[in-house]
Amino acid sequence: MAVEAKRFDVVVIGAGPTGLTLTNYLGQAGVSVLLLEKLPHIIDYPRGVGVDDEALRSFQTLGLDAEVRRHVTPFHAARFIRPDGKVLATIDPTQMPFGWARRNAFNQPLVDRELYLGLSRFPNVEIRFEADVRSVADVGGQAVVTMADGSTVAADYLVGCDGGRSIVRETMGVAFDGKTAPKRFIVVDVANDPIGRPNLDFVLHPTRPLVSIALPGQIRRFEFGVEDNEVEGDIDITEEAMRAKLRDVFTDGEIDKLKIIRRRVYTHNARIASSFRKGRLILAGDAAHLMPVWQGQGFNSGIRDATNLGWKLAMVVQGKAAPALLDTYHTERHDHAKAMIDVSVAMGKIFAPPNALQRFVRDVAFAAVARVPSWREWIATMRWKPMPKMRDGALVPAKAIRGNDPVGTIFPQFRVEDVNGVPLRSDDALGTGFALVSWGSDPVTYFDGETARLLEAMGGRAFTIFPACQKEIVLASSLGSTPLFDPDGSAKGVFDRAEYSTFLVRPDRIVGAAGSPVDVARLVADMANALALTGR
Repeated sequence: MAVEAKRFDVVVIGAGPTGLTLTNYLGQAGVSVLLLEKLPHIIDYPRGVGVDDEALRSFQTLGLDAEVRRHVTPFHAARFIRPDGKVLATIDPTQMPFGWARRNAFNQPLVDRELYLGLSRFPNVEIRFEADVRSVADVGGQAVVTMADGSTVAADYLVGCDGGRSIVRETMGVAFDGKTAPKRFIVVDVANDPIGRPNLDFVLHPTRPLVSIALPGQIRRFEFGVEDNEVEGDIDITEEAMRAKLRDVFTDGEIDKLKIIRRRVYTHNARIASSFRKGRLILAGDAAHLMPVWQGQGFNSGIRDATNLGWKLAMVVQGKAAPALLDTYHTERHDHAKAMIDVSVAMGKIFAPPNALQRFVRDVAFAAVARVPSWREWIATMRWKPMPKMRDGALVPAKAIRGNDPVGTIFPQFRVEDVNGVPLRSDDALGTGFALVSWGSDPVTYFDGETARLLEAMGGRAFTIFPACQKEIVLASSLGSTPLFDPDGSAKGVFDRAEYSTFLVRPDRIVGAAGSPVDVARLVADMANALALTGR
């Protein structure tokens, strides 16, 4: 069977949140994409309930934040409580370093739908549902997908966002190391929230732990542990067992009034692929890593994958960077995904310890935390959450003066004003490409003959931020960079805390290089090398 005449830059398999987000990134960059999904529509059953600030920032970059926010409850706290109602610990971060609340509840099917609808903006994106992929191959200098009817389609690269049973991962022949927990759980979504209390409660019953979660749209989610004899088929529970679970929360009369809209049995997996890329085949989302739901990081880790991969894949297929750039995707994402898996596994052991001894140790630990304010704050502010700190990849390591190297970390988001006084979030002002950002000193002054060309080749622009009170003087001067203005000191605070005053920020908002204005030519040249930029 001949390969389809119409050839794409990228084929993405799987229209879950990772595939939808990646396709939006590629569509926004002008890449021709074919998105294949085996189902007749996007999934509409219980899955993720938590979206974090990093993911919301990604949706902001895609221009979909207003649509997504309609299905989000920000500042969604989590409490660990005893069956008698005593609160043992609370996770309730209020800081917003990336411009969004760190913990948010969301209605995933509706958010996925917004991501899907966002693809209609791009004439370079094609979507095919009921696409039964039978095989994939990296052959003849292209990635080839063969469908059930024998037809084929080719692309420069193929990204498998096709879940835990990924055909792309199987074809790559990479290991999927980890464990599957023996205990299964059921999630139950109830309409017209019968409890109404906001946030999320982990109820630490010694033998019947449960989770109660307030979700947008007046939905209440419950999660209960289930035994094998209570499961009916692979993904449902017997009606008798269902009522027995609900009796921990409601009377029989109240149960009869509940409107259950979804329920599904699931298993906790903790697995990660040994490699996220092999030639023209790439993995993202659940195809690359699976993690327990306890911290809601499965969804968010997939969005991080798409955010890291999208701009790199676009640069490569458009001929702006060599394929070596794609090697940095695995380098930068694998260890952080593994750290999130470990945190999720640990949280599951806190919620539902496998034996009485571990329950005793947990309760003693909670009692100790309650007596030490600094420990309570450490839990409440989520300082235990692994943050990206990339050591290798598409980066220019800095020689930190005080040992605080910002390279490889997430650049903060803050409020600025443009030359017309219009208030903006900094990401919206900087745009979707590379951004060379300085405080109070125009870095263009120190460009050499190649700097402007290299910055343009990587799709970058230069910006300088000034206090808003200096606007009149700044606008009367001659600047090579675009001026932005700090109305409230929040931007200055970012630079106050940093060792450097000039940052080369990547499209995924990771600091790629940092230094001083006088050193900017070297920073840009070194970043061009790190990107394997073509035409240097």
